[in-house]
Formats: sequence, C-alpha cells, structure tokens
Amino acid sequence: MIYGESVAQALQTRKVWRDFEYVDRGSKVTPRIDYIHRRTDDLDFYFVSNQRNEPSRVRVWLRTEKSRQPEIWHPESGAMAPAVFWQRGEDGRCGVDLNLGPAESVFVTFRRQAVQARLSGYAELRRDDESHSPLDLTHVVSKDGTLRLRALAPGRYTLAGHDGTKTECHVRNLPAAKDISPGWRVSFPTTQGSVETQLSPLADWTSSANDAIKHFSGTATYSRNVDIDASALPADAIVQLDPGEVHVIAQVEVNGKDCGVWWKPPFTGDIASALKPGRNLITVRVTNLWGNRLIGDAKLAGITKRARDAAFRRVPLSPPPAFAVERTGRFGTDLRRGAGIS
Repeated sequence: MIYGESVAQALQTRKVWRDFEYVDRGSKVTPRIDYIHRRTDDLDFYFVSNQRNEPSRVRVWLRTEKSRQPEIWHPESGAMAPAVFWQRGEDGRCGVDLNLGPAESVFVTFRRQAVQARLSGYAELRRDDESHSPLDLTHVVSKDGTLRLRALAPGRYTLAGHDGTKTECHVRNLPAAKDISPGWRVSFPTTQGSVETQLSPLADWTSSANDAIKHFSGTATYSRNVDIDASALPADAIVQLDPGEVHVIAQVEVNGKDCGVWWKPPFTGDIASALKPGRNLITVRVTNLWGNRLIGDAKLAGITKRARDAAFRRVPLSPPPAFAVERTGRFGTDLRRGAGIS
C-alpha cells in the first residue's frame, strides 16, 4: 500500500524509471517520436519512429540491462551496425543519439554480446569547432570494424569521446553538386502505347494548362543520360541523387540496375554502386494517386466515361509533369565522398 504520493513519485522513489523517453537535440521542428518495446530472453528491441515529415535529432533513453550495447538496425535496407553516439546514465538507462530523417524509423537493439568490437560510446561530432554539425552535413557510421565519416561539406571534423579523447579528420575538395535539371525525356502511357516528350525545365504537372497532363494519374517514366568523370567516382564515393519532392512514389534505375523504391521524404538515395565513368542512363518512374484523375473527371459531369476517356486522349501531352511540386523544382545530384576515421 502506497499513500500520500502519486504513481510517478512512487516509481521514481523506488528507482523504477520510464521505459522510454526522448529529448530534443536541436531539431528545427519539435519532435514527435513513438516507440514499441519487445523483449525476449536475450534481446531488447525498441522500434523508434519519427512521426513528423521533418528531420528529428533526439536522444532516446531506454531501460535495458547494463551489459548490453546498442545497435541500430534499419528496416528499409536491413543494415545493422553498433550505435556510435551513446552513453549510460546514472539511473542505468542507455541514452542513444538518433538523427532520424522525415518519417524514418529504426530499431535500437540490445544484445548480450556486441556484433563487433566496441566502436560506440562517443559524445559528439564537431565541424570546425562548432558543436553538433547540421543533420544534412555529416553522418558517422560503423562499418567493417571502423568508423566512417560521410561528409557533405569540407572542414575539420572532430569526434569526441565521453572520456575526453578526440579523433580528427580533415575533409577537403569535395566535388560540387551536378545540376541535371534540363533535358529529361518523359513517357506517358496511353491506350495505344505511350507518348514521349522532352521536359525542360521541370514543372509541376498539376499546374499545367493542359487538362490531359494536369489530371494525369498513373506512372510516368523520366529518363536522361548523365556524363560523369572518372575522377568523381573514387572507391569511397557517395553519389546522392536528389529529385526534390516526389508525389507519391518513385522507382529509380541507373544503367539498368534497380536502385530501389523511394516512397517517403527526403526521396534521395546513394546510386554510386550503379554508376560508371562516362555516360550513364538514369530512369525514374513516378506514380501519383488516382484522385488526380477524378478531379479532372468531375469537370466533365454528364458526359459518358467513354467520351471522357476520348477527350483526355485527344489532348497532346505537352508540357510534361515534374518531380518537384513544392520544394525546389530542381532535379540534381550531389557528389559526396566519404572519408574514413581511424
């Protein structure tokens, strides 16, 4: 029997801490994080989900056994690696720093034995002596027994440990972003096959004056050749394809190699493994929702479905649609090189 104090006070007095908490680490928008915790005989799984369509920088506090070290498992790719930035609190819980992209989810997993030698437990990363570099500039990952810095801007990076130790890495001469906005060919399916048109510059197809384009629903195929110098593709290169904001889903293919389906912000991905020196063919298939066509159909009330279909087929497909609906109106790639930290 407990009397004279709330449940929260009673639990705190008896050092029964919350299973999950998070604190903001400088996100532009107040984070909203949700979680699910599952425990087996020898594992703890925390499914941590960013509930906003904005990046979130948070530290999550998780209640686990002290003998276990955190790992980050990515459900989209299946990649698993020891957490880099984490520490044990005085209450025994483990605090893990997470940089979650828009609508991103990860598993924070604790096992009795680490997959690799201990590589985690660092406090922070600084760029040119500025604490906590912006989320879109740097990323430190554990790979093949070493820590690797994926730097998107030049500078002097310092990795600081909780014990005061520091490791530095200098990043110089990163390749400039390559703008590939103009010159896209776009193919639209029709009942007789497909219609192809040239697209330059990119534009939102729902803003077109042509109803056949304005209310098109389905999958449009974008393709373009891109020439890349061999010097831009070293062994450790990261080539980030950034099509801006996509509505609703895109399937990306480079030189005939499937580079995945991009279905949530920020709609970017590393395509370095599919690129080659010289000419490369990039193909992106974008699919929107059927509601866009229904909006157009509503304008033709009282007309039969056959007549409506014929009316849309007769309109020439020009100008074509685009990826960037709200954000940039730009289709470009950032050529980014990873630099190792030993």
